[in-house]
Amino acid sequence: MFQRLSSRLETVPLAVQVIFALSVALLPLGVAALIAAFHSFVAMDALNSRVDALQALGVALPALMWIAAVAITSITLSQLVIRPLRRVRSTVDRYAAGNLDARLGGRRLFSPELAGVAAAFDAMADRAADHAHALEQALATQKALTREVHHRVKNNLQIVSSLLSLQASDAGSAEVAAAYALIRQRVNALALVHRWMYQEEGARGVELRPLLADLSANLEHGFDGRPGGSRRVSCDAERITVGQDTALPIAFLITELVGGSRATGKERDTGARIEAHNHGTKACLTVTSMTFEGVDGLDGFEDGTRRIITGLARQLRSPLRYDADAHAFQIDFPAFA
Repeated sequence: MFQRLSSRLETVPLAVQVIFALSVALLPLGVAALIAAFHSFVAMDALNSRVDALQALGVALPALMWIAAVAITSITLSQLVIRPLRRVRSTVDRYAAGNLDARLGGRRLFSPELAGVAAAFDAMADRAADHAHALEQALATQKALTREVHHRVKNNLQIVSSLLSLQASDAGSAEVAAAYALIRQRVNALALVHRWMYQEEGARGVELRPLLADLSANLEHGFDGRPGGSRRVSCDAERITVGQDTALPIAFLITELVGGSRATGKERDTGARIEAHNHGTKACLTVTSMTFEGVDGLDGFEDGTRRIITGLARQLRSPLRYDADAHAFQIDFPAFA
């Protein structure tokens, strides 16, 4: 019963509770004042047939004093307690809503107790602001260091790519030169991913459209000296942001599909088209080329490349679909909405 009464009192405003408690505490005094006033009125009425205004005021004075005590207490409570508490609540609500500069230091609170509450709140808010500022600085430093790492890795991979190009120029056969070219394309794909990782927007993820545009340009110029000659590699990608763990297998998968396939005849269209379309939290990658042939489209690939493509599809956790009529591979991958 006491718990139910306490829970009900929590919904009653503080001013009402205090005034009610004070009225109950002064009730015996008020009743005694009314009884005394009544006896005084009866006694005066017995002595005089007529009671003037001053005598009536004297009779009613105890009751009026009781009413005045309750009213003065109510006004004092409202000015010294209720209004300062509302100011405290207003400031706390603004702080909770996101205004981290909200403070109570300039508010008039009229009592040392509430001033102590205000000082404690301001100290807590200042500590939280200092901690948030320190976290922001640490995050900015970490982002700068991460971008620097990606930048250095990209530069090192470009050096490796240049060394592979020099080595390919000294190759004794077209097959060896083609093998060097494919390895170089793989290194370039990894370098491109690291390049876009250290861009400013890479803090949230990797923007896929510029990455695929650069990748298609590198692949287009990477077929010289290989069977089938130069190829046209076009790109049509929507604005899609993916995580770093997704960008790398996508870049490698495109490199293996476009760079690893062999042209079966110079008279055929040996170009490729890369498309990426967004579907909310999922996106679809489509790679189309007439060099894809066979039941599963992978007959034109070496066994090692086939295993790499299969492993990359497993890494994206999605099946690699082949459309024999369109000569196209499709795969779904997660994207940021």
